[in-house]
Amino acid sequence: MIAIDVGATIKDIHPGFIHYHINNKAITWGTMFEKMEIAKDKFKLEAYSVGQTSLEQVFLNFSKLQTNSGGDENSNSQLASLLKSVYNSMRC
Repeated sequence: MIAIDVGATIKDIHPGFIHYHINNKAITWGTMFEKMEIAKDKFKLEAYSVGQTSLEQVFLNFSKLQTNSGGDENSNSQLASLLKSVYNSMRC
């Protein structure tokens, strides 16, 4: 598994695909592309992509939280945290 030293959390793993979420707001786009280019060379990756959370991803994550937890207090807290994260990322 590729270690990315920018405060990343693994969100999904599929064959040939790892989806990370970067929690560190201080990381710039340039730093992300630099780290990914290093990983591409080091691990012989064919391709990678870097992007912001889309509104569709917010709703999919919300749906996943509701399905997995049945709408309990913990999932409401996770949803609030997710929405706050999306809101903050859109302000930048």
